[in-house]
Amino acid sequence: WGAGRISQSIALATLWKKAWDFVVRTFRALKIWLKKPISLLGAYCLTWGHLLCFFGATSVLLTGLNESVPFWTIAGISSIVYFLTQIPISINGYGVQELSQTYLFVHLAGISVPNAITLALLIRVIFMIASLPGAFYLPSILTAIDRAKTVKASQPVAETTGGNQ
Repeated sequence: WGAGRISQSIALATLWKKAWDFVVRTFRALKIWLKKPISLLGAYCLTWGHLLCFFGATSVLLTGLNESVPFWTIAGISSIVYFLTQIPISINGYGVQELSQTYLFVHLAGISVPNAITLALLIRVIFMIASLPGAFYLPSILTAIDRAKTVKASQPVAETTGGNQ
């Protein structure tokens, strides 16, 4: 009974330390971003641009499926689905994204089950097609990185001397 309490308090202390380290790292990152407010604003605007395009594309897909869903309902459902796919129970949210999209579009947006399944699969396929160009460029990028490391490793290290010269 006593050993269980000790191990529980150690686990709690470890969890508290990890949470505190996360908070410290987050504020450090925020401090860096706040030194460059224009960059932060630019990233924010680009993010909103991406999201609006995604919501619009989903609206176009739904229109093609003869379903009418308000834009902001699509935005809300997509946001919930995003957070659900962040739960680490599958690789890259496979299955979780499709299941949650289907469920939420049926129950919150009122579309038919076949159209919700079709929408979820279309969104997954579109994301997969959009990421394919990266597969073609990745080998050349990795080769360039490897060459840069080789060149850097072969260069002599300049010695520094203390004092004034």
